[in-house]
Amino acid sequence: MPIPASNSVNLEVANSAEFLRFIGAVMSSLPIKSRTEASNSNWKISAFEYSGKPMKLFKFTLVALVLLLNLIINPPAWANKDFTKGADYVEVTESINQLQQVKDTPDLGGYTPEQFQQQLEQLQAQKLVMETARKRAQCHNETTGTLAVYANLPKKSPTQLYFLGAGQTTDDDWDCDGIFLPVGAKVVLPPSTEVQELTEAIAVKFVDGTQSIARTNPTTSAIELSVAPAHVFKTGETTPWTIPTLSQTDIDATIPSQELVD
Repeated sequence: MPIPASNSVNLEVANSAEFLRFIGAVMSSLPIKSRTEASNSNWKISAFEYSGKPMKLFKFTLVALVLLLNLIINPPAWANKDFTKGADYVEVTESINQLQQVKDTPDLGGYTPEQFQQQLEQLQAQKLVMETARKRAQCHNETTGTLAVYANLPKKSPTQLYFLGAGQTTDDDWDCDGIFLPVGAKVVLPPSTEVQELTEAIAVKFVDGTQSIARTNPTTSAIELSVAPAHVFKTGETTPWTIPTLSQTDIDATIPSQELVD
């Protein structure tokens, strides 16, 4: 999170014992002016004050340390990952360029004019997401059941299947890359508005930085996605993820992955 705009300093880090011991050590090292005299070679201090310059230096050092620790623990928005440097951005940019090259050909590369425009707009929307996103990709489960999602913890764990409870959103420390949809699920996958009942399990992938929402339509009971997937993987295809044989009943019976929302 960014540093607060007010003058108050985030002292949350000062709760750690080591930090307090460090502050104590610095305090004890400062020169003290005694207002009493020594007795029996021992100083008895009834009142003390820190000398001016060391005290100012201490205050400056303390504030600088706290600000530095705050930046490390809660990076500001401008310190977030640049999604335009990722593989997804390169792939989408290349796809747009390739699409533009067939724009003036007689057959539009096999697209109808409507399909061409739809595909171009979809790719441009994905590119815009990666250029403007300030958080890692998150999945929002607004369905009536548990959602199986593909997620990873950057630099710590690879993308694998987790379970997101109804009403839950993945923590922004995680990357929610996509969603698993089992055989028999009724779904609406943008840009289509048609409800389809899946005859085979699929995994849908979103580009970096996507805030995807899955909702249950109360009329059709279908799971509707808020954004068009970048890819739809099917069983038997070469995919970057494992597509399990779970049913929605199996998914609903699985305890949600608490680490996703902590």
